[in-house]
Order: sequence, then structure tokens, then C-alpha cells
Amino acid sequence: MTNKLALLLRELSNEPGLTQRALASRVRTSLGSVNALLSEAKNAGLLKEDTTLTPAGQDYLAPFRVDGAVRPVRIISSPFGWTAP
Repeated sequence: MTNKLALLLRELSNEPGLTQRALASRVRTSLGSVNALLSEAKNAGLLKEDTTLTPAGQDYLAPFRVDGAVRPVRIISSPFGWTAP
């Protein structure tokens, strides 16, 4: 799983029910990538069908939390597109 998945889960934990288009804009990826990430998260049991986080989804975000808040995941721009370190 990737840091883009963590970004997507963070956005959904902050604002459940975001559209795929809004998620793509916030995560800075394509609509198709968001669709694939959502499928990956649902198959891994991190998201319910209504895109709310499961307890496993909350656990997945735990390493990104600081004092109960989800810290940003750093994304770097490269000549080859957006990458996560």
C-alpha cells in the first residue's frame, strides 16, 4: 500500500462522503487512480462501501497521527509526476 492511500484515507476520515473527483483533487492524482485506491482500501478492509473508515482503516492511519491529529503525508513533485518518499 502506498502513501497516496494514506492521503486518501486521511481525507475521508476528515470529511466522509467526498466524491472521487474531490478526492482526486485533494490527493493530487487522477480520477482513475482514486478509483483504484478506493478498491484497494475496500478489498483490504480499510473502508466500508459508504467510504467510512473501518477500525482497520483507523489503525492504518495510526502511524501518521501526532497527538490524535493526522499529520500530512509528504508528496514530492518530480519530473516523472507526483511521488511519495
